[in-house]
Amino acid sequence: ERAYKLRAAEKWASAGVACLNNDSDWAERLKQASGAGNLIDSFAQTWLRSRILDHPEEVRTAFGELHAAGSVDAVDVFEGRLGSWGEYVSPGDRTAFAACILLGRDSATFAPYRPTLAQTWADRIGEPAGSTPRERLVALLAFCDGLRERWTLEAPVLRDRLDAQGVG
Repeated sequence: ERAYKLRAAEKWASAGVACLNNDSDWAERLKQASGAGNLIDSFAQTWLRSRILDHPEEVRTAFGELHAAGSVDAVDVFEGRLGSWGEYVSPGDRTAFAACILLGRDSATFAPYRPTLAQTWADRIGEPAGSTPRERLVALLAFCDGLRERWTLEAPVLRDRLDAQGVG
């Protein structure tokens, strides 16, 4: 599971840099990243492809700025931009996109976000899953940290948040 997430992270890193630098192939790299692995569901991929067509500059800017910031603190601005064009995208999809861009920045620090996994995990441990994309991502990272702190099994070894998310 880790290997395909790391390959996806490389694609997200490439897409983030391309968006930030306004490279001529930024749109293609972003589409390739969104289809890498199973980190972004097919409905969200379709939404993104449509927004690349009808709001290309806004999409490029939003993804490029989050990549440049490389921080959960920038997720509020990112998700606000994605939701500002009158084309609905769910908070879970906005969170998943943000998590993937950040995963591309640092795959040891960030983990992919999957709404069902995060909610199930929150319910299991009695913690809130968050309501905004930033809160959801912060909660996921806290869940990963908590699991790593309490992990007592010898295998698998939880090297980082990416590993923790994989067993969550």
